[in-house]
This record gives sequence, C-alpha cells and structure tokens, in this order.
Amino acid sequence: MAIKSTGAAALLLERILSEERDRSTLILCWLRVLLASTIAALVFPISEVAGVLEVWPVRFGALLYLCLATGVLLLAKVAPHRFMRLAAFAPAVIDVPVVGLIEWKQATYTTEPGLILAVSVAVLMGLVMVSSLALSKRVMVLVTPPALVFLWLIARAEGAPLPVRASLVVICAGFGPLGWVVVGKIQRLVRTSREGDLLGKYVLGPRVGFGGMAEVFKATYCPEGGFERSVAVKRILPQYAENPDTVALFRREAEIGARLAHPNVVQVLDFGADGSTYFLAMQYVDGVSLARVMEAAIARGRPLSIEAQLFIAHELAGALSYIHSRTTDEGLPRQLVHRDLNPPNVMISRIGEVKVTDFGIARGVDTRTLTKADVMRGKLSYAAPEQLTGEGLDSRVDLFALGVVLYEVATQQRLYSGLSELSIVELVLNRPTPPLSSRVPGLPAAYCATVDALLERDVGARLGSANEVLTRIADDIGARDALRRGREDLIAVVAASRATSP
Repeated sequence: MAIKSTGAAALLLERILSEERDRSTLILCWLRVLLASTIAALVFPISEVAGVLEVWPVRFGALLYLCLATGVLLLAKVAPHRFMRLAAFAPAVIDVPVVGLIEWKQATYTTEPGLILAVSVAVLMGLVMVSSLALSKRVMVLVTPPALVFLWLIARAEGAPLPVRASLVVICAGFGPLGWVVVGKIQRLVRTSREGDLLGKYVLGPRVGFGGMAEVFKATYCPEGGFERSVAVKRILPQYAENPDTVALFRREAEIGARLAHPNVVQVLDFGADGSTYFLAMQYVDGVSLARVMEAAIARGRPLSIEAQLFIAHELAGALSYIHSRTTDEGLPRQLVHRDLNPPNVMISRIGEVKVTDFGIARGVDTRTLTKADVMRGKLSYAAPEQLTGEGLDSRVDLFALGVVLYEVATQQRLYSGLSELSIVELVLNRPTPPLSSRVPGLPAAYCATVDALLERDVGARLGSANEVLTRIADDIGARDALRRGREDLIAVVAASRATSP
C-alpha cells in the first residue's frame, strides 16, 4: 500500500521522482538520435527510382534533424540542470516540425502517391508515442496537434481524397489520448513504487545488507527544515513482522543501540513502525564490512599488515570495553554482552573507522532470553564453548569471539567451519587451536599470546576483560605506531574492496 508523504519527506520524494523523469528523458534523447540516424540512412541513398524527384532538400532536412537530436543529447548530458527540460520538450519543438517538414517535402516531390504517406504516419505517430518517455502530459499536449497538422498536409500533397485525409487524422488523433493515458499510468507507477520506499521521514535507497530476519538499506533522513542526512535503515522482513519474538528482539536492539554512543559502535538513531512492519534507523557507515575487507585481502594474495591487525584489535577491544562497562541510569553495572561479534557485524569506513553493529541478540548477563525457548543465538563459528553448552554467560563470550575474529584476520582462514552445525559445535568444543605464531610467523609475540589467551576454552584461563586486551597490545602499538599506520593500511584495503564490490 502506498504511504502518503507529507512535509519535507514529500519534497524529497518529489525530487526523486524528478530524477526518474530525467533518466527517462535521457532514454528519449538516445531514441531520438537513433530515429534521426535511421531517417538519414534511408534518405541519403534515395533517387528518382524511389519516387522522389528532388532529394537534396530532403537530405538537408534529415541531416539537420540528426544534428539537432545529437546536440540536444549532448546538452542534456553535459548540463542536465539547464537543458533537461529542453530535452523533454524536444519532440514537440524540434522533432515534429523538422520531421514533418521533411516528410511534407518528400510528399511534394514524390511520383508514387501513398509511399511517403505510409512512412509519415509511422514516423510521426512513433514520435508521439516515444515522447511519452518524457513523463510529461504537457509534452503530449504540445506534440500531438502539430503531428496531426503535418499528416493532413502530407496526405493533401499526395492527393489523398478528403475522406481518406479525415479518417487518417481521426484515427491517428487517438494516439494523443493514448499517450496521455500511458504517461499518467507511468507517473502513478513510479510514484507508487517510490512511495513504497518512504518510511516516515526516511526515503529508502539501495539495499546494502540482507539477513535471516531483516534487510538494511542506505536511506535519506529528511526532517522538517530542508536538510538531509544519510542513514542506514534496518527493516524486518514481511514474513517475520508478525512474529512477537522477532519484534521483541528488534525492539531490544533499538533500545540498546540508542543508549550506546562510542566512536567504535554504530549508534541507533530512531525506531518506528510502518504499516505492519518495524524499522530502525542507524548511523550510516560509508564503507564495507570486515568480512569484505578480509575477502579483498585474500584476493590481493597477502594478509592485512601487522599494523592494520593491531589497529583492528585495538578498536574492537575499545568497543567491547565500552559495551561491557555500560551502567544503568542508577549507576549499576548493566553487564551488557553483544553475543554476536563476527566479521559481517564489524563495519570499516572509507576513512578507517572500525565500528561494531547489530545488537539484535545483545543482553544483560542477568537478563533472560527474549524467546520462549532458551536457544543458542548467534553464529556458531564465533560462539564461546560456554554458549554452546548452555552455561552461564558473561562478557568473556565476546572476548572469545574477538579472538576468533583476530585469528581469522591473521590467517585469512576460517577457524571453525564444518559441513553441519553439529560438526562446528564439535570443533569449537574439542579441537585444539594451534598457536597463532605457528600459523603466521612474523607477528609480534605479545600479540599472538593475546589472541591465544582470548581463545582459551577454559573461561577461567581466558582474558577477563577487554581492557586487558588493550593493555597487552599497548606496547606493540607504541613501538610500531600501529594506530596511525594501521589505519592508513586499512583505508587502502577498504578502497580496493569498494572498487571491486558488485
């Protein structure tokens, strides 16, 4: 169902519709050039045998039409803000007069009555219908009457009887109203399709992410006042919009995300309902996911630099430190746990910002699950052993996931992967993890020891907090100036991954 747009968002929608008309008008310009080229190709070889006594005036007209059509196309592409309106009205002010004169001149010189008339009907009526691509009823009003006048003159020049001329004009006059109806239908279809992308004050753009229960769009926030801002809008898929468990998780993600404000966390800006579905607006990160960065590194045939790895570790540890240390309004520990840290949920911007996103299954340690059954949520390959066995959870489950992420960034391989969920669980619980230094020689020993300590299956032996991670890699960062150099290296990889993104 179309959503009625109001206020500033309605103005934005009108601008988007105008952009749709401009794109359609450019297609019209290309078709005009194609038509002009076809006319020129047909006119230049003709001779007296074809029934035309004098061809040079006709050839000059065909060449003129080709030049005008090409000129309008170039103007519309070079300066669309100034000449797109001219391009839209070109069929009425250029095409029909020029083509009509060419056909009329041909009819004047023809020796075979009826030959030019048939061509004229096809060409002029084709122009009338093609002009509908301008998506303007004014164009249709202006283009139809002169086309009918020229048809009458051409039929008269060829000596067609009055009843034939009248019948021809009456029949062809129906193309004008038909084009009017077509333009109206197209306008309504475009408006309906774009209004379907309007969520309150948000106009959805391209889809940038898709998950099991929701989809993410790049969107434009357009409140009253006329300014605009790019945001990311996450919307529940229609088939899950009426599932109370999904809605509860979605609402909780909005509540948690709205309370978080940190450079390494994607902040939730808004939450709302639209019809039968729910959406939340988030800070838009102009970049790619860590998963995409890892794919780009593999495609290049070399891993991320040591500095880039240390930078990612530092930023992610900083985000987790902030999340785990959040308190309630009364100052009590909130004991928040993300529970789903993995490469697709880490965004890296084109200027090297590292941000954690997707708090859909985050919860406090003392909070009961939001589903009817106490089931495992999150990706199994990044779940801590205690998550899989159903033991008590605390912030160290996020630290285990951080260890898996950093291990995979360094080795460029999945740490846990199997043919089935059961096989992945078996690997996480029982397979010994080779020391990182044995897999990737050359990494700082202290950093390898930190990652290995994060991957301890025994919760007691695992690092106890994200602050310990920051402390352990502090020496490496200071010695190598990794924060600056690592960020620079990461920016280069992000740029390469964006260039190769589909």
